Parts: sequence; C-alpha cells; structure tokens
Amino acid sequence: MTSRRSQMSFVFHSVRTTAPGVPRVPNPPGDAAHPRSSKPAASHPTGGAGTGGPPNHPPPPGVGPSFPPPGGARAAAARADRYLCNSRVVRERIAEAYGITAEVVPAPVGIATSGDTEPVPALTDWAGGYLLVVSRLLPYKNVDRVVEAVRGLEERLVVVGAGPELAPLTASLPANARIVSDLPDSQMRWAYAHARALVAPSHEDYGLTPIEAGAWGKPTLALRAGGYLDTVAEVVSGLFFGPPTLAAIRAAVVPHRGRSRAAAASRT
Repeated sequence: MTSRRSQMSFVFHSVRTTAPGVPRVPNPPGDAAHPRSSKPAASHPTGGAGTGGPPNHPPPPGVGPSFPPPGGARAAAARADRYLCNSRVVRERIAEAYGITAEVVPAPVGIATSGDTEPVPALTDWAGGYLLVVSRLLPYKNVDRVVEAVRGLEERLVVVGAGPELAPLTASLPANARIVSDLPDSQMRWAYAHARALVAPSHEDYGLTPIEAGAWGKPTLALRAGGYLDTVAEVVSGLFFGPPTLAAIRAAVVPHRGRSRAAAASRT
C-alpha cells in the first residue's frame, strides 16, 4: 500500500509550449538534486527561504545552490513561455533569482476527505483528540521543538512522519507524544478527523498540510513565514506564532486548549 507521505505534491516552475496545444513542463534549470522541487535552482545558499528551511538553517540534504544564478540558468529560464509557482514566497524567489514574474497556482489537497477510513491502531485510545504534526522528520522541520514544547503539558501530540530524525525523536518522546509512520490514505483520514489542531512549525515553500487539515475542519497553529502565509487565514482557519522556539510554540498551544474546549462546549 502506498504511503501517504510518499505522494508529495509539487508545482513546476515553468511551462514551455513546444507545439500548438502541446505543453511541456521542464525541470527547473540547474536543480539536479530536486528536479521537481518548488525551489528556484539558485536560491539562497545559506539555507534560508530558498531551501525551505528557516533563515541561516542548514539546507536539506542535497540542496546547496549558488546565488546569484549563473548566466546559463537565467538564459534557460527565459526560454519558458510562462512560469507557475505555488505561493507568494516562491514567486518572490523566482523574481529575485531570474527576474521573472510567475503566476501563483495553489496546489490541490493531496488527500480527499471521501474514501475509506481506517483507525490507526497505535492511536485508537487517543481518539478523543490530539495535536497533529504531519511532516518529514528532518532537522529544519522543527518537529523536535514541538515535541519539547508539549513535554509536561496535558496536550497529546501525534507526529505522522518518517526520516533521519525518527530514531532520536522516538528515543526521547515524552509520555504525551507518539510517532506513527507510513500511513495509507485511509489512516491519514482517520488521523486528521480525530485531531484537534494541526501544528506546522517549519518554513515551507507552500505548506500543504494546513489545507488538508482545513478539509476536515481542523485549525492550524503555524509558523508565521513562507507558504503558510498563503495557506492559513489568521483567525479564520488558524493562528500564527513567531520564531519556532519552544516558548513561542507553547504560547500558541496552551491558549488553543481553552478555545478548543469552548468550541466543544458550544456544540453540546
């Protein structure tokens, strides 16, 4: 069965028409490591917004472009008839790197609310609700900071994901946090449906998970940065917190507890 997290959605940078009515979508020029990434090929070498990580954070493995882009990359980019991107932050990055104005086309929800739903065996005793993080387990995703932020609180935290940080995170999990990996769509539906809120603590180019959570009517507590500025409407579909520190995350989580209880009481 295919893992939900292996079916990541991406928006290509450019569309070039090679014949009437026959569009071709080439890889972004110069990005061999991530040929289907939403990042321009030559953005911010220090791991800033161009790598999907927060400023001055080491970039994800395999991403280490130079800036400004070489003339050949700019020439290759100029051959496209039209540039598309998935968020305003990516549009700004494309303009900075290539001098091109791209059109923002939001990515669709990656998982439909309709379809089979299957309980996650490791979480059935938490069906009453929990905070949810859906993420690859990489250092710049800041999942470890969310785990530490809820340590000692009454909130329960479920992390759905896999990656290099799985072992160290698992080894230090507090009693009120659990990690599950490789969930099929049917179990992802269950995980979203039983969550109280999504926590999105990393700097992302787009930020698809708040859209998915919103499809189930779940709010998002998100880092005020990157693509989340497009996919979270403050107060309407979620709230923002400042830098991804333990204090900032905890300050977002604890007040949400009261709002969640008030909302539940209003429905009874």
